[in-house]
Amino acid sequence: MKASTRRRARGLAAFAALFLTAASAITLTAASPPEVVLFSDEDVSSFRGEFLEDGQGAFFDGSLVVSGDVTTLEPLAGLEEVAGDLTIEYALVESLAGLEGVRSVGGSLELRNNLDLADLRGLRNLRSVGGHLNIYVNGGLGSLEGLEGLASVGGKLDVVANDNLEDLRLGSLESVGGSLEVLDNFVLASLEGLESLGRVGGNLYVNSNPMLASVAGLEALQEVGGNFMIKNSPNLDSLLPLGRFSGIGGDFIVEDTGLTSLAGLESLSVGGSIWITKTLLPNLKGLGRPPAGTLNGSLILVENPNLMSLDGLENLTSVEGKVDIISNENLVSLEALGQLEEISGAAGMAMGLVPGTGGLTVRNNPEINETLGLDQLQAIGGDLDVAFNPNLRDLGLPELETVDGFVAVVANDRLMSLGLDSLETAGGPVTVIENGPILGFEISNGTGESLMMVTKRNASAFRGGSTSAGDG
Repeated sequence: MKASTRRRARGLAAFAALFLTAASAITLTAASPPEVVLFSDEDVSSFRGEFLEDGQGAFFDGSLVVSGDVTTLEPLAGLEEVAGDLTIEYALVESLAGLEGVRSVGGSLELRNNLDLADLRGLRNLRSVGGHLNIYVNGGLGSLEGLEGLASVGGKLDVVANDNLEDLRLGSLESVGGSLEVLDNFVLASLEGLESLGRVGGNLYVNSNPMLASVAGLEALQEVGGNFMIKNSPNLDSLLPLGRFSGIGGDFIVEDTGLTSLAGLESLSVGGSIWITKTLLPNLKGLGRPPAGTLNGSLILVENPNLMSLDGLENLTSVEGKVDIISNENLVSLEALGQLEEISGAAGMAMGLVPGTGGLTVRNNPEINETLGLDQLQAIGGDLDVAFNPNLRDLGLPELETVDGFVAVVANDRLMSLGLDSLETAGGPVTVIENGPILGFEISNGTGESLMMVTKRNASAFRGGSTSAGDG
């Protein structure tokens, strides 16, 4: 047996025996490597004396937790690798000096709730983390300087609630195996420091960073395996640095941002839903195209006050989930969806939503005039809900043949015609009330039974079997 191997084995056995009888905590099971918890500077010194010995080339085959009254990690100088997790939480350390020799952590690296921690330069030789890298609630941390050499994180990377964090400094990081979450960092203005990041295996969530004004730093990003979400970033007006971004396995979500353009996403393929809510976008130009014209999730456009058209969605032919176009106060037309043939509702059902939510909802869009312009739409797998669009004159759905759910056409003040010339069946109740002077129209329920006939403004609700309408 080599001397170094004998030293490691002897040190681990001696240290385990020491801490099993001391005030410090250690957990040992036959199925897992040891977890050593250091609560004081004395514990840290004992760890060095009993395990690191001469401080040269140490490998620790277990997990190490530093917490409590620990103020310095300098006695850990010489530690090169931790096979399990390395956790530093609720400690009094101001720096990570002493960890300069650590090149890899086989498990997760957790830096949590260390209010005095001011820098990470002690980790400047760290190259890989096999599990998660979590950096939570370190109020004195202004930068991730020290992690510039980190090339890979096997699990997720979370940078959360670090109130004074100004930059990320992860310039060598090429991949994150799990999700990347950057949340609640109050002064973070950009994502600079992620320039080498090409792939995120899970979700990419950027949320509640109120000073974030740019996604600069994501220039190399090409693929996100899960969802891509940016929320609650009112100063963010552009995604332009994402010029190489080509694939999202899940949903594309932007909500409550200052976005005025989707330029830079022209090559993007979205595998799931598109959710765009509370932005300043005037149109959807620049948004990448779904594969073969099919969106495998839902299309959600809600409360975008500057949205005037849906330009950018011209090639969309099928939506597997639902389509919600709600409360876009300046939206004039849906004509960009003129090639849409089917809204199946399948994705909505898969997500556990109640029946009917996989349909088409157009509500509270006061500037939509003339028709909806969905000239090629033939089938709706869920409901048809068109309501509170005061300037709408004609539904403009001439090819629509079937609606599997209910039909509700409500409070469209100037609606003159349903424009449902091909519609034959509706699977649920039909309600047509408080619209303009709509001419007569009849729909069956698939068994030949008539469901409705509308002749007057403010018509009453029609349920199965009703064949006539009053003045309301």
